[in-house]
Amino acid sequence: MTTVRTTMVLLAAALACSTASAQKHSNPCTTPASGETSTWRVYADQVHHFCFRYPESYKPIPKPKTDCRASKLRDEKADADIGVCVRSWTFRPSNLVRMAPTGSESQPEPVKVGKYTFYFYGAGGGGVHYPDSYDFNFHGKILVIDFYGPYENDKSPTPETKKMELKLLATFREF
Repeated sequence: MTTVRTTMVLLAAALACSTASAQKHSNPCTTPASGETSTWRVYADQVHHFCFRYPESYKPIPKPKTDCRASKLRDEKADADIGVCVRSWTFRPSNLVRMAPTGSESQPEPVKVGKYTFYFYGAGGGGVHYPDSYDFNFHGKILVIDFYGPYENDKSPTPETKKMELKLLATFREF
């Protein structure tokens, strides 16, 4: 009888631990969204435990390159990409400046979106197009979300893309 009772207590404890662990890493982006982003798809990084919603016109790239600047999502019709990467570098201003577009030596502009602060670099110089890049302090590492095109005047993403960027960032969640 004592063995059965001990086994039951151990099973209950294991179940409680397993449930707490599952709740800690449940994906908040799988809950229904409302408003304009309700039809958007969900990008979830199960390794780093973050997610966000992105427009339906973008599709996951089946076998993205392992390069940190490689795109993860593609809108073929608009000729636009979204890159997502967690760099192993420590999050600090000098490391953000290392990733700045050519010609920029200043720290990126902080942009508050919901409860999160992202650090923004926009168009570079010299007539070359650069993505809009948002860096985030992700548990001491650098999470980079890049928006490549479509480009206006061969330099900067279009005003429509800039609006979409902020909507996408507003759906960002950690889990």
